[in-house]
Amino acid sequence: MELQAIGWALAVVLVVYGLVERARLARNAPPNVKIARAPVGKYVRIVGQIVDGGTLVAPITGRACVSFDAVVLDEDGDDPNVLARGLRGTPFVVDDGTGKILVDPRGAYIHVVYDQSEVGTLDTAKVADPDLLAPLAGRTDHLRFDEGVLTIGEYVAVTGLVSAAGSAADDPVYRRLAPTELRLAGAPDRPAVVSERPDDL
Repeated sequence: MELQAIGWALAVVLVVYGLVERARLARNAPPNVKIARAPVGKYVRIVGQIVDGGTLVAPITGRACVSFDAVVLDEDGDDPNVLARGLRGTPFVVDDGTGKILVDPRGAYIHVVYDQSEVGTLDTAKVADPDLLAPLAGRTDHLRFDEGVLTIGEYVAVTGLVSAAGSAADDPVYRRLAPTELRLAGAPDRPAVVSERPDDL
């Protein structure tokens, strides 16, 4: 009887802790806003469609995109190890139907869905950018090549600090996309997050 009471007390404590932790996370989550109402100087979350942006070439498939994440994994063993990785993003514009915002991906966490995967050896690998494989020269084992991209037309959730769009003399893509009035980027204490994962949309 005493053990049963202790078990119930422990269960109640765990449930209460879970509820308190969930409330804390909800308080710290950035608010979902529409671009037309995005407050300058606030860290927010916006969901919209990529409508414009710079162009990158994904290193495995050669697809045109605004961002990519490409990984080469060691297939031996239960837990694949990342042997090489290419991750890049270029500025792009998101439209949520109420306005447009320029997204600065520098330093952002970019979460893509790996939609291309291939297993093979280095000598049979078909990649658009051989530089991705240069550090792996001489390997003869089976590797897995995974890649995900963000392209114009895709829906994304972006989280970051809203600011008035200014001129960024260091990047011609920013100047070309400058007609947007707002920019979203990382804050000094929090990076921006860009995600195409369905759970985030």
